[in-house]
Amino acid sequence: MTKSMKKAILLAGGAMMIALYASGCTNDQKDFFPASDSVRAAQRFAQVQSASGARNDATLQAWHFDGNSLNSLGEQKLDLMLADDDANDPMVVYLNMTEDDQHKSPRQDAIVAYLKEKGTSERQVQFKLGINPSTSHPSEDGVTRMNKTETPSATGAGSSGATETGASSSTGGGMH
Repeated sequence: MTKSMKKAILLAGGAMMIALYASGCTNDQKDFFPASDSVRAAQRFAQVQSASGARNDATLQAWHFDGNSLNSLGEQKLDLMLADDDANDPMVVYLNMTEDDQHKSPRQDAIVAYLKEKGTSERQVQFKLGINPSTSHPSEDGVTRMNKTETPSATGAGSSGATETGASSSTGGGMH
């Protein structure tokens, strides 16, 4: 390779570098990295699931209150219940307390006042005492359908090599 040829290659390479630098990096996909204050799809999904879960549970516990006033956790739960896409007429709120609890009436008043601030009328709220009965059920149905781990399957998969007497059928280094 001659000296003039090397010079031409270096000159052409330098010109290409200058052209690339001058043109900059253009990206038509401006939302590849969304702005930090934008809501991402995963966040929207989590919000929808949280709202659905809060509405499904719908139970306010003692820890949702400071005395007779809603605390931020109670407000957040009510906000999530309102954000759910189910109809709000009426929105049932379960209060996990007994009929004769001294906090019943003031806590109901606090909930109604908070929901009024959010645009919900008093007639759209219904209170029930105790936990939401649809959120608890006997575990018997689920447990009876579980595979039994102590019984080998019909195909023999999952067998630990134990004999009927409980002794290991393995011959590798154990006590016999």
